[in-house]
Amino acid sequence: NQLEASNYPDRLTDFLEQNAPNFGFNLSYPENSTAGAGYEPWHWVFVGNDTYKNSTPLESFVIGSPSSSSQNCVSSSNSSGSDLAGGDGFIIPMSGVYFSGFYRNSGGYHGAIDIAGPTGTDVFASKDGTITTALDGCPDVGFPGSGCNGGAGNYIVIDHGDGFVTRYLHLQNGSFNVSEGDEVKQGKVLGLGASSGSSEGPHLHFEIIKNGQQQDPCNIVPCGSINGTVKAGDKK
Repeated sequence: NQLEASNYPDRLTDFLEQNAPNFGFNLSYPENSTAGAGYEPWHWVFVGNDTYKNSTPLESFVIGSPSSSSQNCVSSSNSSGSDLAGGDGFIIPMSGVYFSGFYRNSGGYHGAIDIAGPTGTDVFASKDGTITTALDGCPDVGFPGSGCNGGAGNYIVIDHGDGFVTRYLHLQNGSFNVSEGDEVKQGKVLGLGASSGSSEGPHLHFEIIKNGQQQDPCNIVPCGSINGTVKAGDKK
């Protein structure tokens, strides 16, 4: 029951009319699509045997900006359960589509990058460090404005020393492979991606903090362009 990107009709409404009888789906339209905000219009479509009503979407797609000729998507879980090889520097912590960047302007503030990926996608430690927070208990499918764990949903925080901290938000409940106090190596599978907390679709909200200040992760890890794909383990 997998739909390839090439099968998408030109109009999203056509897609829904043709597939709604056979598939469950959910859509999200971010309001903050101001030019220069690092955030472009996009749509989520969850597909898979009418299971979204049971909060268990099987497939997740990201359809790119209507003004763009390209439509990047992810259509299956990227979960192997295997750790990645470690090394120096920071790595991209999850494979998927980079759809929202770091920005601070009159339109708002977003101190992280967001990587879209199906529920159940592996999330890896970006660098060696110590788990300082591993907090779950939130439903895997959240909603905008959810206050579960302060809106972060199920999340993990790693202290890397030298003033650096990373945060991994909106993870899957019960998927954590680490506990507070654990020492982890770069590439360790921390848990799985989901849409817990204040979230409109399954994705990883990834922060890099230095001396208490949120940094633009794209200055530290290779983000590429908005609505482009990224691969876990890649580094600058």
